Amino acid sequence: MKTFQSLLRICILIVMVIGLPLWGIWITDNPVSDYLEFPPKTYAHEPIPFSWPVFSLMLLVIVIFVAAFLVQIVTTPLRHRPKQRDQ
Repeated sequence: MKTFQSLLRICILIVMVIGLPLWGIWITDNPVSDYLEFPPKTYAHEPIPFSWPVFSLMLLVIVIFVAAFLVQIVTTPLRHRPKQRDQ
């Protein structure tokens, strides 16, 4: 039974590693040859311009989460272990 479960997990892993990328190509209707060219070629593209509102929003989210952790760390009392007596 244990070997069957191991074999089943390996088969599922193989299907996922090979099948999911091919399924993604099929869903997007892209030609498979674009993904099989070797060596892979990169194509130049225009970068997206910087956005202050997006940067500010992301910074705000990060600051809120970090502040929550810092408040938790500062307000939690330290727990000391009792000293063991020498016998």
